[in-house]
Amino acid sequence: MSGAGREKVELLLGRGLTAAETTRVNMAAAARWEYRENIHYVRHQGKIYIIDQTTHKVMANPELSSESRWNGGLAQAIEAELGLRIRSDSEGSRSVTAQELMSRPEYELKTGASGTARGHGDQFAAKGLSPVVTEIPRYYTSRLREAKDVVLADEDTKLDRIAADVRDMQSAEGRNQPQLVLADSNHLVRPLHERLDALGVEHEYIDAKWFLEQGKNQDAAFEAIINEAGKPGKVLVINMQGARGVDIPVSDEAKALGGLHVRVTARSAFGSEHDPVT
Repeated sequence: MSGAGREKVELLLGRGLTAAETTRVNMAAAARWEYRENIHYVRHQGKIYIIDQTTHKVMANPELSSESRWNGGLAQAIEAELGLRIRSDSEGSRSVTAQELMSRPEYELKTGASGTARGHGDQFAAKGLSPVVTEIPRYYTSRLREAKDVVLADEDTKLDRIAADVRDMQSAEGRNQPQLVLADSNHLVRPLHERLDALGVEHEYIDAKWFLEQGKNQDAAFEAIINEAGKPGKVLVINMQGARGVDIPVSDEAKALGGLHVRVTARSAFGSEHDPVT
């Protein structure tokens, strides 16, 4: 809270706020205005589950019946905001920082294979890691063809345009290439799915809630969709779980049509010339 905000709350109460009450008010404000459903968390069967903001993976394991929860009262504030049963924090928790993990004696050599490491040696050094970043040249010649960015007035207009472009490519007059639509925010997947449904476009869609709905079968269900997504006419709308680390096998028939056509709903303004944007 700002100073003025605190004064207003205390005026309404007719007394000063305790430290515990200040925390509760701050958490209530964060639950109402900062943390958004289907962006930061998803609601499923009366519970909330955290969405990882980089991978869009739900931070829960149905096999182990385990989950991650915000602490400090935030989880309870969100549950109260949504009218859900409020659950207490677990008695114990386990956490480790990246620096603590990588400094363990079990790791004699620290290396990586990510193009995003280039130019960040100083940051690694500040964490106690090696500042040396070795570039390994590409083994195969890239066959990626990039298109220019399309910038539209607002989110609804953008989603309408993406859905229409997907329909046109899948139509009898289109090239019928397999299409992958990557949503940079988890909350965009369902609106795109609804638009494609309205346009009569056959497609699959995967977001954070989809994984929860699959339960223990989520890995097998995900693999089945990915294995089919590279065939002619297939369309997959997915959050960032369909990005790095997921390889869609493209059939020979699809390669003859031009390969997998990828659309992304947004990209970083700091992207390089190697970022695939279509």
